[in-house]
Amino acid sequence: MIEEFCYHLAVIVNNLIALYDPQMIFFNSPLIDALPEILKNIQMKLGFMPLVPPLVMSKDVTYATLLGGASQAIHRVLHMEGTRLIFHH
Repeated sequence: MIEEFCYHLAVIVNNLIALYDPQMIFFNSPLIDALPEILKNIQMKLGFMPLVPPLVMSKDVTYATLLGGASQAIHRVLHMEGTRLIFHH
């Protein structure tokens, strides 16, 4: 089951790389944080690609999504689209 999950996630990452050419891809998942071999498996499955950006785990999988949503809300409500916000918790 994990192998199939890794395969499908590698397909998604492959599509992201092809469409957006990112410099880095962050994962923010408690499942992948708990099972770091998943990230290694995805990297191996992408080995056929010549240029794969680094795949890294978010430093704080617990609050990253919440803080990102809060940042988006603050930017929109206060019309601060060009301002960088840094949250400390």
